[in-house]
Amino acid sequence: MYLQEKATNLHGSPFVIKVDAIARALKINPSWLMRVMESESGLNPAARNPAKNQTATGLIQFVESTARALGTSTFQLAQMSAARQLDYVFAYYKRFAGQLNSFADLYLATFYPLALKKPASFVLGSEKSPARIKEIAKANAGVDLDKSGSITKFEFLAAINDKAPAAVQAHQNPYGSNLVALSGAAALIFLAAGTWFAKTQNLI
Repeated sequence: MYLQEKATNLHGSPFVIKVDAIARALKINPSWLMRVMESESGLNPAARNPAKNQTATGLIQFVESTARALGTSTFQLAQMSAARQLDYVFAYYKRFAGQLNSFADLYLATFYPLALKKPASFVLGSEKSPARIKEIAKANAGVDLDKSGSITKFEFLAAINDKAPAAVQAHQNPYGSNLVALSGAAALIFLAAGTWFAKTQNLI
């Protein structure tokens, strides 16, 4: 499992065992989940987005509205052990069970779940306003590949795959349909063919 040694050193073997159990329940590769948590919080359950007016907290950066929907709060999440917080990580993702067929799917479900069932051309924030489109692109400039001031689902998936370690990109899923998460040019071809997978929630 990706980052198994680091996670064990930080939180002990029960944390790693629980990550694997969650992955098995969701039918995803546990390495995908480890990578998402590393990217979002450095595996720190008390991590908080430092940006002004941002509430994003925890392993997968729950926003306050999401935390409330799960029966908790970002304050409470920040007080939890990493292993305890995994219960809420699972509660968040389980509504997407059966739809998370790649690492990029899982990350999209974390970042902008609304986009999961949208076409590759869907622009993040377009369901709200032009101002929201620009806000998302500005806050995530590295994902705005063509520097257009907007981010399409296509761009997001391509950027996420290109930035993922090879161990995550090319690792088969032991609990799913044994698909491989494609990367780079291969991922772009797959997306262009209209056969890539994806999902959506509000920005975390």
